[in-house]
Order: sequence, then C-alpha cells, then structure tokens
Amino acid sequence: MEVAQMVEWGKPILPIFYGVEPWVVKHQKGKYGESFIKHKRRRDAETIRKWKNALTHIAGISGFVLKDIDNGYHGLLKRVVSRLWQDLRMDEQEGTENLVGIDRDVPEMMRKLGVDYQEEQVVKGLKTMESCVMAIWGLLGVGKTTLAKVVYNKIGHLFHSCSFLEDVEDEIKQNGMVHLQMKLYRDLKGGDCPEVKSYGEGTKMIKFQFKTKRILIVLDDVDDFEQIKPLAEKLCWFGQGSRIILTCRSKDVTVHYNVKKLENMRLNPWIKIMLLNFFISMLLDRIIPQRTTVICQAKSYLQLESFLLLLKGWGNICIRREKKKKYGKRLCKKLEREPKKKSETSIDRKL
Repeated sequence: MEVAQMVEWGKPILPIFYGVEPWVVKHQKGKYGESFIKHKRRRDAETIRKWKNALTHIAGISGFVLKDIDNGYHGLLKRVVSRLWQDLRMDEQEGTENLVGIDRDVPEMMRKLGVDYQEEQVVKGLKTMESCVMAIWGLLGVGKTTLAKVVYNKIGHLFHSCSFLEDVEDEIKQNGMVHLQMKLYRDLKGGDCPEVKSYGEGTKMIKFQFKTKRILIVLDDVDDFEQIKPLAEKLCWFGQGSRIILTCRSKDVTVHYNVKKLENMRLNPWIKIMLLNFFISMLLDRIIPQRTTVICQAKSYLQLESFLLLLKGWGNICIRREKKKKYGKRLCKKLEREPKKKSETSIDRKL
C-alpha cells in the first residue's frame, strides 16, 4: 500500500478525510475493517501490521475533515489549495540568503510574537491565540525588512492566509492606496479581487471579509499611521490569533494603534565587528587577499548610518570591476567626502 511506504520513508502527508472520520481510519472500522479481513487471506501478517500502523499514523496527522469545513466541497478545495501553497512555500519572500547576525534577532521576535521556536525551527506553532501587532523599528539599512521576511517565511504556514506588502510608503505614492488594498485582499482571499473605486470602499471590504481567518500581514516601510488605517487599522478586522508586523523607522507610528497587545522591537546598528565579518565574508576570498587592507577600507563605512546598505553596494560594485583594489580605494575616499544621502544615491545607480 502506497500510504504505508510514504509513512515508512517519512514523506510529507496531508490527509483529507473525504466522507469518513479520522477515528474510523485510526481503528479500521466499517469498510476499512472489512477490507483487512479480505486482505488477511492474501497477505502475510507483517504486511497487514504495517498497513494498519500506517492508517493509525495518518489519522493522527492534522488534516481536513469534509464534514467540519464550512461551504462543503468548495470550502474544502480552498483550504487544501491554501495549505499546499504554504507548505510548498510558493509565497516565500526572497532575499533571505547569506545573512549575518540574523540568528540573534529571530528568536527574540518569535518570543514576542508568541511562537514556539527552538533551534531555528518553529516547533509547535503559536503558543497563544491572542492577536497582536508587532513593530520592528530602527535606522535605515539595519535589516528591518530582512528580519520581517525571515520571520514571515518561517511562520506563514501557521495562518490561514498571509500577505507581505513591501515598500508601503513608495507603493502608495506610485500606485495609490487602492492598489495596495486590492493586493492585500487577493493575498488573503486567495483569488481575484472585485473592483474597488475608493480606498474607503476597500477599507470596508477588508474590514468585514476576514473576521474568521487567522492571518499574518507584514506592512513594510510605513512612516505614518494613516498608511496603516486603510489596510489593518484594528485587529478585530481579522480572526483570533492573527499577527500584524510593521517595519518603520520610529515606533511613534504605532502610538495610535488601539490594541490590547502591542510589541516593539528596535534593531540597533549592528555591532561593528559583526559588520566587519559580513564585509570580509563578501570580499576576502573573491577580491582582496590581504585582510588588513579589507579592515582599513571598511572603517569609513562603519561611520555611516546606513552602513549595511553601503557595504553591500560597495562589494557588489567591486566584484564587477577589473581593477578591484584600486577602484575600492577611490570609492572609500569618495564616501568619506560625500554626505550619506548622496553616497546612497550614487551606489543605488551603480547596482
């Protein structure tokens, strides 16, 4: 039996109890019991034992029971598609590879979010079903968005629906609030969004559509509560156990949030030695063989507020240059002379 092989090999299994209840499968009652009586005539005892153990194991896995799902077959189909989407990580956020120091902040954030997290893994899921808002705040370039992406990827499967809205401030300026509301609706609904004529209409739609869904929303780079209101003003818009994560430069953005549980996490500029390790890991083997040269050239970056962005930009530029060492020295001197904003702009144009 294929199921017995899947259990034996440790394959991921998502049971769907279609027209049958888990306890019937677990104890091999009804037609299952009748089938085993027939199989005993043609199969050895060891094979029968493995098959029964496999069914008992399957019945204990959290899956879907048709009779317990609202809207019958249609509701079952939507739940299965949503679960497979999350299990296959089809909505995973990119840009979370080769990170340095992130392991210091993830456990703390998981604790504040009420997630059971051990040895870089989500163990038992949510420790509390109390909904909460969490704000990650700090200076530009310290890793707020990256931290939010890592956590989003790790806990997304614990929720019925998820949405990561990146660069909220810029998106509103370029495309308008209605565009963001429609994206949020599509992400959480898992399908098309009806036409929305105004952000007031969009707010009402979001407010009443997801009251029974446990959702995870990340609003990245918000600098004003007015940007949050049309998207996720109150936790009561969403089901029990929902989490809303904000990334912002100041925690003042959250002062108007009237919620029972509000968590804040400040990302301080990373310790200089950690930045230096990051810098060396990017460049030492590929660009500059002399460690002392790397350390000297890194010093000017460590004085800048957005040093992480600048370090990464410097490395990427140098990799594409034939005269890497000579060009790196010129760029260091230029950054020491120019204001921070101008330097960031210069690097952004070259990336």
